[in-house]
Parts: sequence; structure tokens; C-alpha cells
Amino acid sequence: MGPEAQLYENGADLILLDVSLPDGNGFQLCSRLQHDDTFRNIPVIFLTAHTATADKITAFSVGADDYIEKPFDAAELRARIESKLKKRQWKVKQAEVLRRGALRLDVTRYRAYCLLGDTEKVLDLTAREFRILHHLATREGRIVTREQLLQCIWDDAVVVDRTVDTHVSNLRRKLGDLGEVIETVRGVGYRFITLKPEAILEPEPEP
Repeated sequence: MGPEAQLYENGADLILLDVSLPDGNGFQLCSRLQHDDTFRNIPVIFLTAHTATADKITAFSVGADDYIEKPFDAAELRARIESKLKKRQWKVKQAEVLRRGALRLDVTRYRAYCLLGDTEKVLDLTAREFRILHHLATREGRIVTREQLLQCIWDDAVVVDRTVDTHVSNLRRKLGDLGEVIETVRGVGYRFITLKPEAILEPEPEP
């Protein structure tokens, strides 16, 4: 089983890679990993006897995060590994929460929150409505067509464009004043635009 197959089977938090591999070239493998969404954000450290400056330049050009020459100090290697893992954990944690103006999306819990004054209100969204909102928010300012939403949110289900419009309409209603973040691009689809927190008004108390 090759290194890529092992990575797909077992996963990884960090990859230690040599320039010379029994069945290939470390530079080429690193480059392929950087073009694979599964491994793109996994730190890669080259641990190798290759000391030429050209090799170091090549390693960083194909996406390596660090380059350590052999022989190496075990304590230094451990420190570098721990540093890379901490940075990756921080990035993963940041990616779990998306903030757009007065809107906060918790990806792990499928929860959306709206900032009202000094407090946050939980928005009562269905899982599909949350996915639509998250998909649009991560593409802020870009037009997303109905066809793209159908492919990404409904997968292979047989639905029509009107289904998208209905879900977006319901989503806007639940967003209240924040519904303006979803802008209709007539004849094409939708676009997410961020509203500043001060643009969201607290509802007046009932008499």
C-alpha cells in the first residue's frame, strides 16, 4: 500500500515526509497532497538528508510547512511538530465558526445566531436552511446560481429551481431584518452581502 493510500485509509494530523521515498518523490507527493481537499490543510514537514538550498526552495514551493535536515535534534523536531499541530488545531477551531457582521454560524452544531444589541438570538433554521446560509456566506459577494445550490445542498435529489426559491424565502423570513444579507440576482441566483451589526434593529417590546 502506497503512502497516499495509507493516508486515505488512516488519516493524519501531520505528515513527516522525505525527499527520497522508496516508491516515489517526496516533492511530487507533497504537491499532490496540496491539490487534494482532504489533505490541503494538514501540515507537512520534510525530514531529510537533502541539504541543498535548491531542495529547500522546492519543498516550500510545493507547500511544505517546514524543512528539517538530518541529522536532527529530537527535542527540536518534537517542538516543531507541536507548534504545527497547535496552529492547525487553531485553524480548525476558527473554521468551525463563521462570522459575517451580525451573523454567527456554528458549523459543528448547525446553529445560526444573530447579534441583537449585546445579546445573541438563536435562529430557528432547518438543517437545509442552515446549509444554504452557510454556502452563501462562505462565498460572500459572489453570485451563487440556483443550479449550484441544487447540486451542493440537494445532492442527487430531484428538485426544481422553485424549491430553492421557496427555501430561500423561508430562510429570509426567519432571518428577519437580517434577511437582507441574501440578495436576489434576477434570473441567476443569489448573493450574500454582510450587514454591520448596527444595521440590525432590536425588535420593539410588545405593549
